[in-house]
Amino acid sequence: MEAPRLSYFAMIFVLLLTIIGFIFVVFDLRGAAFAFELALLLAFMFLLAFAMFFLYHRRKGSWGIIGSVLIVLIFDTLIIALFRRVFSASYALTILFAVIGLIIVLFSYLTAPKEPEYVEKQYDKSKYYYSSVDRIETKEEIKEELKQEVKEELTAEQKKAALMKKNYALGKFIASKKGETFHVPLCVWADNINEENQVWFDSKKDAIAKGYAEHKCDVITGNTTAK
Repeated sequence: MEAPRLSYFAMIFVLLLTIIGFIFVVFDLRGAAFAFELALLLAFMFLLAFAMFFLYHRRKGSWGIIGSVLIVLIFDTLIIALFRRVFSASYALTILFAVIGLIIVLFSYLTAPKEPEYVEKQYDKSKYYYSSVDRIETKEEIKEELKQEVKEELTAEQKKAALMKKNYALGKFIASKKGETFHVPLCVWADNINEENQVWFDSKKDAIAKGYAEHKCDVITGNTTAK
């Protein structure tokens, strides 16, 4: 919490002298007027103490309460002086310090730091807003992208199964007329055999009977594992 400004302490001094002067004014009365003004004095003291407490804690409206009380006090003092046709030193001091208090209130209002204005943050609607047509086009694009991803996500096993189904119509093993070994259709070495040189066999026995040796390879990488 920030320390109270100089105007706060000046106001305490001014209000103290104003209340003391008004006490002399009230205690110079008699009868019902005294009772009424005494109650008014206590109300003034309570409101001023309340306002000064909140002023210490930087609450809004504190200066307004103090100014309002001082204005009412000045008018009340002038009315008492008018009806009694008396304007002694206590009346003069009460009004004088009340006016000084109003000057302090006005000065504090004029010199109070202004609160930063709230600026509503603007946003670019073009970034976040889509028309109904744009949204439909966007959905269609997303669907097409998803379909493409599904197509591209065919596993190697699925591809191998499709290739095997196609080639097994010709035979289970393949060799080259110019080679000495036979391979399974999915072997990478089998892919290197030109169509005119391909020789197909339904079994290993047929291939071996034709003079070919078995060639075992990794169907994924094409690396030879055994001969």
